[in-house]
Amino acid sequence: MEIEKLVVRENTTARISMTLYSDDSAIDLSAIDHVEMHLRDSRSKSYRFSSDDGSPKVTIVTASSGIVGFDPATGDLLADRSPYMGYWLVYPTSSTKYSVPEENEFILEIRKEF
Repeated sequence: MEIEKLVVRENTTARISMTLYSDDSAIDLSAIDHVEMHLRDSRSKSYRFSSDDGSPKVTIVTASSGIVGFDPATGDLLADRSPYMGYWLVYPTSSTKYSVPEENEFILEIRKEF
């Protein structure tokens, strides 16, 4: 599977949706405990967003189809820190996890507002 690249404008607050796959099939997230999105910006700063947080920015949008969403706040994604590399952790239970994508990270490119 090729590396997924998403492009959004800086300061967007629109939902960014992704489908989580395992072996080219969407993962059924119906019975999982939670998901986490991990990002690393171009300056090597790491960020973690979890569906288990008190006010989650990461949600499971359509569990049966493996669709997850990230609802960034203004300032969460900055063009001068782009590109962000990322991956998801899927927690079937609160103490077991696996990484998605399995082989690569996805790229989140942030374009400057003008």
